[in-house]
Parts: sequence; C-alpha cells; structure tokens
Amino acid sequence: MSGLPEFYYDAIKQGQYFRKIAYMHAKYGPVVRIGSDEIHVNDPKCIQDIYAGPGKVRDKYNFYTQQFGIPEASLTTPSHGLHRVRRAAIAPFFSKRSVSSLEPVIVGLAEQLYLRLNSYAGTDQPVVLNDAFSCFATDVIMEYSFARSYGFLQNADFLPNLRNCLQGLMISVHYVKHFPWVLNIMDILPMLFYSLILFAQDIKIQVNELWTGQNTNFKTKDHPTIFHALLNANAPASEKHPDRLWQEGFLVIGAGTETTAWILTTTMYYLIANPCAYNKLKQELLTEFPNISATPTIAVVDRLPFLISTAEGLRLGVGVSSRLQRISPTHPIRVGDWTVPPGTPVGMSSILVHHNHQLFYKPYEFIPERWIENPKLDDYLLSFSKGSRQCAGITLAYTELRLVLATLIRRLDFTLFKTTVEDVALEHDLVTANAGLGSKGVRVLVK
Repeated sequence: MSGLPEFYYDAIKQGQYFRKIAYMHAKYGPVVRIGSDEIHVNDPKCIQDIYAGPGKVRDKYNFYTQQFGIPEASLTTPSHGLHRVRRAAIAPFFSKRSVSSLEPVIVGLAEQLYLRLNSYAGTDQPVVLNDAFSCFATDVIMEYSFARSYGFLQNADFLPNLRNCLQGLMISVHYVKHFPWVLNIMDILPMLFYSLILFAQDIKIQVNELWTGQNTNFKTKDHPTIFHALLNANAPASEKHPDRLWQEGFLVIGAGTETTAWILTTTMYYLIANPCAYNKLKQELLTEFPNISATPTIAVVDRLPFLISTAEGLRLGVGVSSRLQRISPTHPIRVGDWTVPPGTPVGMSSILVHHNHQLFYKPYEFIPERWIENPKLDDYLLSFSKGSRQCAGITLAYTELRLVLATLIRRLDFTLFKTTVEDVALEHDLVTANAGLGSKGVRVLVK
C-alpha cells in the first residue's frame, strides 16, 4: 500500500484520513495496514503493549516526526535513547513542583481572563471562546518559557492571537510529511506562510537574546523557565546550542497553546450546553470557595471530583487527533492475535479509542459522571498519549484547565450564541482536532 491515499485524504482533503482508517477497521478488523510499512490498531487492550512505559524501548516514526521541521525538539526525536536525554533536560520544567511554582502566574492570568470576559456581561456582544482561551494559553506558556508575555489577553476582542497562525501550520504539515523539501521553500513564499515565519523568527530572536546575554530575565525569575531546564541540564554542549533551544521553545509554544485552548473551548461548550452539569460544577466550586473573590488553588482543584470529571471535555475534544506510532527496534509487539515485527511502526488514534462504545457508553454524549463511576477510564484517555513518551506538559495542561474553570464558572454564567455542537465536533485531523474550517468558533454571551 502506497502513501498516496494518506496524502490525498490528509493533504488534499485537509485531515480526512482518520475517516478512511475507521472505515478500514470496520471492514477488516482491529489491525490494519494503512501505509507502505505502518500498522494501525483499534483495540484499547493494546495500549500498554504499544506505548510501553519505562524499561521498554520505543522509537518514533521519522515519517511522522519530520513533518514539524524541528528535529532537535524532544517530542520529535525518533531515537529512544536521544529522547531520554532530551526528556531528562525538560522534566524539571514540567514537574509538578515547577508547575506549582507557576501557580501565581496561572491564577493571575485566569483572573485577567475573568475580568476581560466580565466586561462583556450584559452587553449582548458575543465572545469567541476559542480566541479568549488562545490568548490565555499563549500568555501562560510565553511567561513560563521565555520570562516574557505577548500580553494577548489585553487585546481588543482577543485579537490578534496565534490561533490562525498555528492552524495554518497544522494544515501545512500534511504536505511537509510527504514532501519535506516544502520546508526549504517556505521562506520564499512569505504570503502563504507569513504568520508562521514571523512566529518562528520571534522565537529565534528571543533565544538569541538569551544566548548572547541581552535578556537575562530568565535567570532571576521566581519560577522556572524552559531555559533554566535546558541550560542547567546535565547534558552535552551539543544539547544547549541555539538551534536546539529555539526548536524546543517552538515546540513548547506550539503544543502548549492551541491544544490547551481547544480543550478549554470544547469543555466550556459542553458545560454550557448541559446546564445540569454546569450547575453541578458551579455548586461544587461554590461549596469549596464560598467567597466569590477567593483565589482557587492547585491543591484544592486537584481533589474536586466533579471538576476532575470534566476530563470528559478532554475525551470529546480529543486533543492530539493524529495517530501516534511507536517502533520497537529489537523486539516484536503483540497486538491481539497479531505479532508486529521489530522495526515496524504501529500506532493507535485517540479519535477511535475515545469513541469506543464498549468503553464509553453513549460515546458522543457529555457525561462527566462516567469518570467518577469508573476512574480506570483514565487508562484509555489518549489525549496526551501514553507510556514513556507521553506529553511532558500533561500536569501543566490539567492545571490550566482546572484553574480556569474554577475561576470562571463560580463567577459567571454564559449562553451560547449561534453555536452548535458542529463548532466543536472533529471535522479535520490537523495533528490536533479541528472543527470545520468554516466554523466561527464557540461564541457565547456573558450574563
């Protein structure tokens, strides 16, 4: 099987190969060949075998990782051994302790978000939550990564932001995956990739300022930045040069903004569209924080059952929608009745697992209680992948989600404005989940 079907459905049809893969599974069973050398599995029981944890070697598929054009970033490093070195360098940056030290920053920005949204109360002027949450997530990750902020939350109508820029990047990567030389011509097609080029150049400038000593803010910040982690890591000098730094920074910002913003958007949509769930969460928050002006804390929000159960929004929002392959270089991988030979890329898709009706009854409905009834469902939540190469930023993402919900839902009420489930339903797999490209976003009125 050639790569032409994937190119047609993902590049030409803009992220539709996931539908073809679902069709192949429906026709041929839980294990199918979807490329010249790639196996896809639709069997939740195989998650542990494919995404194995510590002690087992799992490489990534270079065909997949090359599409991002940042080969020196930790997430896109194919080699298991080199990934361990790079993961060890950023692990302190993403640790629970480091995220806790960032708590005042996240809480402060969540408060700014609340104040901005509250200014719309009673105006009958709709707010696009996609844009509002994009600004919030970008300001958080920029402060965390570079000890500076774009200040997007202060922009009128939450514009501009990185949302369209990163969506343009995600549309282009399906071409880059099949034709890596596209990266070499992006600089001569400025109108097509203008916002993306500006974004990358800005990160490079910031890295150069840090490297040359023009910006030393990161050394005196009272919370960790990614450069604390990278420059202080017990790693060879080759792992600390500017090209590696900017690629890691580009990755952190790209992965830590729109994915977080999308999950916040979809979760808020489903809560607003389901008043019983919204009111149940509001009551839980008000019981814990009866003083409306009280500041929520990580220690408290991480133990509130119904707030934790809003992982249902993460399930429906999918997060990373593309299939995530792993390669066992020396040992076969057992998937059901099949044995996958060493060196063969084999992967799964969160799209299919999250909508598996045997795991999740009424899989297309928003039912937060399912997570309270069966905590083991977390074993099947693939939004951040699983195993030793799981997304390093999972703790930060959950912290942002819970602190924002705790800040907004206690103090505001919303109604949907010309918005339907189609505005959060997965229509395009652009590595991350996207609604129809013609969607105007989740628009709300603030009461």
